[in-house]
Amino acid sequence: GFFDIFNYPLTALEIWRWLYQQPAGFAELLDTLERLRANSRIGSSNGYFFLAGRKAILEQRFARYQLAEHKYRIALRAARVLRFVPFVEGIAVCNTLGYSNAAKESDIDFFIVARHGRIWLVRLLVTALVSGMGIRRHGQKIADRVCLSFYVSDAHLDISDIALDAEDIYLVYWLATLVPIYDRQEHDQQCSVYQRLLKENVKLHERLPNFFSCFPNQRRRTHDSRPGLTWRRSIEYLLGGAVGNGLENLSRTLQLEKMKHTVAAVGHQPNARVLVSDQMLKFHEQDRREEYRMRWRQRVAALDAYQ
Repeated sequence: GFFDIFNYPLTALEIWRWLYQQPAGFAELLDTLERLRANSRIGSSNGYFFLAGRKAILEQRFARYQLAEHKYRIALRAARVLRFVPFVEGIAVCNTLGYSNAAKESDIDFFIVARHGRIWLVRLLVTALVSGMGIRRHGQKIADRVCLSFYVSDAHLDISDIALDAEDIYLVYWLATLVPIYDRQEHDQQCSVYQRLLKENVKLHERLPNFFSCFPNQRRRTHDSRPGLTWRRSIEYLLGGAVGNGLENLSRTLQLEKMKHTVAAVGHQPNARVLVSDQMLKFHEQDRREEYRMRWRQRVAALDAYQ
């Protein structure tokens, strides 16, 4: 029911992977899908499943996949530059583009992990570079622009504290559909930012008992080159002490001054649209999680009524 909100039919494997609080074997799921299809509760075509009467969304999924290819090329263009920014630990594509379902007019949402103690410096440098590339979302320039709305410190990878409450279904699937397009430690499963993020948010993933990690193919990720990594480590060494602390404090002061008239809610509160701290910078002035949860509950109630 959740992905139907976004007009996104699923394969059997995707349904099994994203089953919400329903531990089940894959064979058991296939039996259930066949029974629901026989009872006209759901439809299927070309290996995809959808709620009854919703076959039209199948063509939309195919069309949006093609759009996603274009948007990912833009995302990688930005990531290939941002990987040189000191103290950037990881970059992921999130929201509907994470599962290749973004509309033509949609932007490209980034989730960026910064080194602890350097989140403000990272945001300042990232914003400057993406703006200089002419692909940053701002004003009415939205389609195919990079939205830099969510940063966390690598010391604060557990984001469950921003959940609306115990059942924030959108946050669960937001995390489950993240696509890591750059991970500084991708070759070390213990240190990989993406794997650490999943481990830190184990409470969220307890709601998806069949979930497994996302490993995008080569055309949807970028890697460090040896010269680039050596250069960045040198810069990070120079900025690792008092000089770096001074730049971090200056970056914080400058950005807080600029945003003080636009921040709708400041403080680390679970339901805040905008969160500003040294551990997390979240700028979602239109946080629609409550709306999506209500629509999901309505779909679940409608399905239960036919049982």
